[in-house]
Amino acid sequence: MVLEGVDLTLTGNTGNRLEVASVGAVETFGGYPYGDSVIPVGAAVFSNNGGNGISLSRNSHAAFYNGRVTVNGNGGDGNSAWNDVDVSLNDATVTGNSADDIAVSLGSRLDWGGNSTIGTVGCGEGVMTHNDAARP
Repeated sequence: MVLEGVDLTLTGNTGNRLEVASVGAVETFGGYPYGDSVIPVGAAVFSNNGGNGISLSRNSHAAFYNGRVTVNGNGGDGNSAWNDVDVSLNDATVTGNSADDIAVSLGSRLDWGGNSTIGTVGCGEGVMTHNDAARP
């Protein structure tokens, strides 16, 4: 699923809200030139859900580029990634979730930058971090 310049809001639901698994991918793009125009910047909001805001597993991929991403107030992790998952966040705010704001484990990769505000990070063994992401 690729979202270009659209808003995605998943709030107030039970369980996990965005679930990507088994070689699935979700990407948001915006704010860059495309032909004679500029793709508008969209927003992705995952808040106040009963489980994780974003759950990624089994070789899946999530990239939120040059857009406004907010993950907060969820009943589980803000962003949970396990089993060889790739997560890239840019211009993201991931704070105030009940468990870790970002939980990454089992051979996954975490990358963030570009004006991101990240709260608690739980990294298991075998996790690779890049750019501003720091493994505690």
